[in-house]
Amino acid sequence: MSEFAAIPTTYAGVNFRSRLEARWAAMYDLLSWEWEYEPVDLNGYIPDFILSFKRPLLIEVKPVIWSIGRDGLDRLDHQREQIADTIDKIRKSTWTDEAVVVGATLHHHDEGDHEHTGPAASIGLFVDGCDASIKVCKLGFGLNDSLLGYDCRRCGCYDGNLESVSAARVQGLWREAGNRVQWRGKHVRVSP
Repeated sequence: MSEFAAIPTTYAGVNFRSRLEARWAAMYDLLSWEWEYEPVDLNGYIPDFILSFKRPLLIEVKPVIWSIGRDGLDRLDHQREQIADTIDKIRKSTWTDEAVVVGATLHHHDEGDHEHTGPAASIGLFVDGCDASIKVCKLGFGLNDSLLGYDCRRCGCYDGNLESVSAARVQGLWREAGNRVQWRGKHVRVSP
């Protein structure tokens, strides 16, 4: 398993342990999702983020690189153990709502029409293994799972008709989030 150096980074007045965590905060700002960084202690486990959705959503950031194999199936490059440990830690905590694991890249899935729901439309994995996919809901950008869900985790709407967001648009937001935190050292303050 390859290791990545954590570069402490300040973004939006918050000191993050890593630039990757700061990038996810910038991504949530671009999606207009309210977030809190390391907000609670769950029996010795401190989650990276909790998103202020209809029901709070725990987010754990790991430096995993999601990939798709030549056969189109999801693959984790030598990082399955880290993901399994993270999921186990979340399940053993006192957290009772849903949780998502996000990585150093956007999660890829091979479902549907790539022009609309292509590889970059998913940001990570729900702890139950479903893709966490960005959709358009009544509040703007929402989130649902690829298997079970017509309901938006952000606003709770359930209309069976959540509109997909193009892969190119999500990739563009992810690049912009990276630009907002790139070269930001520990002592640099940036507003969203």
